[in-house]
Amino acid sequence: MSSKETKLLLWSGAAAGGSGILWSFPILNVASAIPAIAGLILVVSRLGYLRAFLVSLAALFLAVMVGYAIKGIELAVFGAIVISMLVIIPGLAMGIAARSFSAPLKTVLLGCIPILLIIAMSLIFYSNLDSITTDIVRNFNATMTTYFDDNPGMSAILTQRYGVEADARVKFFEEMDSFLKFIISILPGFMMFGFMAIILIGLMLAGKIAPPLGIMVPQLRPFYLWNASEWWLLPTVIGLTLILFGGDPGKYLGSNTLVVTGHVYAFCGLSYIESFFHRISAPMLIRIAVYILLLLGSLPGLIFLAIFGLLDSRFKFRRENADPGENNIE
Repeated sequence: MSSKETKLLLWSGAAAGGSGILWSFPILNVASAIPAIAGLILVVSRLGYLRAFLVSLAALFLAVMVGYAIKGIELAVFGAIVISMLVIIPGLAMGIAARSFSAPLKTVLLGCIPILLIIAMSLIFYSNLDSITTDIVRNFNATMTTYFDDNPGMSAILTQRYGVEADARVKFFEEMDSFLKFIISILPGFMMFGFMAIILIGLMLAGKIAPPLGIMVPQLRPFYLWNASEWWLLPTVIGLTLILFGGDPGKYLGSNTLVVTGHVYAFCGLSYIESFFHRISAPMLIRIAVYILLLLGSLPGLIFLAIFGLLDSRFKFRRENADPGENNIE
């Protein structure tokens, strides 16, 4: 191997190994999965399947060891499933696509294979949704009750907000219980979109690293050219229909569908804003300030971006004349 290939193998191994070690930490596992996926794509493309298999095996081994050290064989098996779905399967699948010079869209779709497993898990999750939600709400209420008993000042704050002290906790728990049940019910949708985002960013990172190494990797268009295909309107309409007419199962499936499509449209709405900044050559400080305002806007900001992304997908507001076939997130 050349020195570049050796560095690539070591870097990819370190990235995959880091992902295997950090898989059980909610934020760190996402941050480590992105370079690990990028590394596997590059290793398959340049160094072949055997070395990619060895890198994957190292990540899998570390994930199992960390899980076993924390809580025995059950968590070790769970760690192996997580690292396989989050890193190994997407990285190898996209690496195979890149090695065969596939189009960017096909490469991303192959990387999204584990989403089918997430959908299957979501259906299983729904069958146990009531019992899971009840347990989580019960534990939350018990924890908060102990906290309020130990901190009389918090009880006073609740009384100020909700009125009579005897009713304050009841009203607080009613609000929080409804909120927790809603969040739990749409959790699969957030998981699916988060997975899609990790796949896209991993491929983009591989595309940035590849040229100096002489590797051909499918390149996505610049972010400011991204917009949603009109086909995304179909699952959006289906999701709304399920919520309105599908009963409780329909609300569950429809809400999670809208979580995914809403985030896709919001992402493309953000792309439209970036295209405007690109056109006027806006300074980075202005861009950061606008993005921070949107972030602080939380749900209203997300809804604004989603509506903008939806309208742009239909009416094509942008002036850039990119190839519409490759410009869309299809």
